[in-house]
Amino acid sequence: MHIATIYYFANVACCERMASWLGYNRRGELALYIYLMIINLVAFFTMWMDKQKARQHKWRIPEKRIWLLAIAGGACGATFGMYMFRHKTQHRTFVIGLPLIIAIQIAVLLYFM
Repeated sequence: MHIATIYYFANVACCERMASWLGYNRRGELALYIYLMIINLVAFFTMWMDKQKARQHKWRIPEKRIWLLAIAGGACGATFGMYMFRHKTQHRTFVIGLPLIIAIQIAVLLYFM
């Protein structure tokens, strides 16, 4: 099975569990759930694409774009991609910053729920 397929199903299962745990049951919450799933997939594949470009010594994706995706809700996907592809794992800002963003986003979600 292709790694992207495995990640997709793991992400869907994780999001569904979080959605039920947090009590998503209204239409607006469903839209948020779908948005988070999409932004995390985009962040995950952005890390993969940047790793491929780094291997080929081609033009790279700016770190600002990865941070923007993480702040926009894709921190879980970016973190998972970082460790799965062993990309940016030597950058302390990513190793500490991405999990910190996840913690802040979870705290904000729980506060407003």
